[in-house]
Amino acid sequence: MEAVELSLSVPFAEQMLPVCLGMKYREDVAEQIMPWEITEEARRTSVNDPNLYAMIASSLQKNERYQEEYAEVIDEIAHKLTAEHTRIEQMFKEAKKTGKI
Repeated sequence: MEAVELSLSVPFAEQMLPVCLGMKYREDVAEQIMPWEITEEARRTSVNDPNLYAMIASSLQKNERYQEEYAEVIDEIAHKLTAEHTRIEQMFKEAKKTGKI
């Protein structure tokens, strides 16, 4: 197979950057929460939360020391998301148990 050199445009790179960063953020949050004692449902929904990218990007914009702060931001967002999704999961369990759903 012959290698082909591709010319990537600035608009294409600007569109792809958030996609690639979003994938990286999800991988890092998943790695962060892997050893935590939470349910698989809370783990899955936290990693797939649609707000994950925006939360991390927003937190990182506020920090001048990006590299130093990255791990702390991942940990902070992972805690927020897993707490929220664990709470939601518990609400659903309670509603099912009481026959409300």
